[in-house]
Amino acid sequence: MNSSRVFAVVSAAVLLSMALSPTNAGDPASEKKDKVNDAVELAAGWLYDDLPAALARARKENKPIFAAFR
Repeated sequence: MNSSRVFAVVSAAVLLSMALSPTNAGDPASEKKDKVNDAVELAAGWLYDDLPAALARARKENKPIFAAFR
């Protein structure tokens, strides 16, 4: 099997798996946040879903922030 055929087969398999995978696109933002909060215990001092407060605290404490945008 040549490399272009292997690439085509793998690409098709990846696209098919993505198309058939369940998504949370229909969930409201509040339900998504609840799912995250249920799945992960946030450490004391963590700010979740409040970027302005995180930026203000970082300026006050002169520390960097780590932000994950989803």
